[in-house]
Amino acid sequence: MHEARITSDGIAGYDTALPTHLAVARAIAEGMAEMGLGIQAAADAFGLDFIPLTQEQYDLVFPEHVWNGPAGQALAAAVGSEEFAKSAAVLRGYDLSQAGRQVWVE
Repeated sequence: MHEARITSDGIAGYDTALPTHLAVARAIAEGMAEMGLGIQAAADAFGLDFIPLTQEQYDLVFPEHVWNGPAGQALAAAVGSEEFAKSAAVLRGYDLSQAGRQVWVE
């Protein structure tokens, strides 16, 4: 913003924090903000333009006893399934190449 000589008071909604990516997209779509940080799927939901800034990795982390229990195994099976991959593939902006991968932290 500094190089472009844009000040925060010149951006509608700059001082407003919203709780979800969809709330940010809605605020932009309704003219309450001019831009915001969010995910591509939220921008798509409101027909907004999207410029990717970075990629983030999201991990599910839980204790080994939960992993070994029925809930942990059901979740692992769901995330690693072809059905999950097909459902999530319609949401642009996600890299699912590591979905279902297990990493143990000692």
